[in-house]
Amino acid sequence: RRVPVICHFHQFSGKKSKILNRLLTRRIDRMLAVSDWVRDEWVAHGVSPARITTVYNGIDPDEYPIGGLKERAEARAELGLAQDAYVVLYCGRLEAAKGVEVLLRAWRQVVEARADATLLMVGSGVEAYERELVRQATGLPVMWLPRRRDVVLPMHAADVAVLPSNCDESFGRVVIEAMATGRPVVATKDGGLPEILIDRFQRFLVEKYDAQGLSETLLSLADWRMTEPTLAAECRAHVERHFTIEAMLDRLEAIFTAEIARKNRVRPSSPRRG
Repeated sequence: RRVPVICHFHQFSGKKSKILNRLLTRRIDRMLAVSDWVRDEWVAHGVSPARITTVYNGIDPDEYPIGGLKERAEARAELGLAQDAYVVLYCGRLEAAKGVEVLLRAWRQVVEARADATLLMVGSGVEAYERELVRQATGLPVMWLPRRRDVVLPMHAADVAVLPSNCDESFGRVVIEAMATGRPVVATKDGGLPEILIDRFQRFLVEKYDAQGLSETLLSLADWRMTEPTLAAECRAHVERHFTIEAMLDRLEAIFTAEIARKNRVRPSSPRRG
């Protein structure tokens, strides 16, 4: 039908062979990547830079309302968290690649400095691995909640969110969700995460596997409402400026329109009939 084929890649899923990657993607007119990191991985493995474009994921900020002290108090009451605790939220899959064991090691150091600290772990994983994590957290102030669709409630209950991944995150949607609610986010500086935490938010990036650096960064944010009273609004504004679903859809529509026009321009003429 000579219509353009556009594929939206949420991760690098190619092969080590550049030739094979070119063969696998040769009938795709335009490739879209959710971050420059994903784009660069495809380019490094054989895809022409001219064929792949970055389109960041977006969210509807209205679905992740900013939460002040009132919303925090209500969320903590519903979840049974102490009102005066320093609460750090991890929301995601419970697996080694997400760095949850590193987080638990860092949390021991946080608790030594802040007796009022509580780690809120929201997510699920393989049952045996979950049991091992609970064992590693013995003696630590940790609340475990299963995976849930409503992530706004635990985000409102938290002071800070954390994504300590050991893997290269293609993007990190939970980061922009938490920031939209007015929570600073601490994350590792690999994959697509540094493309979200830019400018003044770069200071919240830590190295993979660095429990010491993670604990120090989390401790530095314990009293951010007093030391940086505008930080919640800045987190929200950052998402509204760079990562809305409206901006994502506008970008996609512009690419679709351009590809359709390009395809029409290069369409071969029909052979003459005698």
